[in-house]
Amino acid sequence: MDNPGARLMPLPMILFHAGTGPDTQAVGIALEEMMLEGRIRLQKSPVLISAIMSAVIETDRWDNYWLSKQRATNKIDAAVALCMAIGAAMASDTGATIDDWLKSLAA
Repeated sequence: MDNPGARLMPLPMILFHAGTGPDTQAVGIALEEMMLEGRIRLQKSPVLISAIMSAVIETDRWDNYWLSKQRATNKIDAAVALCMAIGAAMASDTGATIDDWLKSLAA
């Protein structure tokens, strides 16, 4: 390590099933609610804004939905990472809400 004063902190592993299914549905609903209610804003991240704008929602006959690319050249990695972060926050068993997690990021 370059910084001898730095220390590594172990992070807890959180079980989260990415892809389709109830976990993904809950994350999609939570992200949509947070954006509509103004609890999460994407003003300062051009990469994330571009990824959100490039992502499209695909569904199947069972009303499962997920993020997908409309064109192969589109990049949606940042949008997927945002969904995974929200999913991890929702799956943690700390008892805190997503709002608490978002506030902790600003601190």
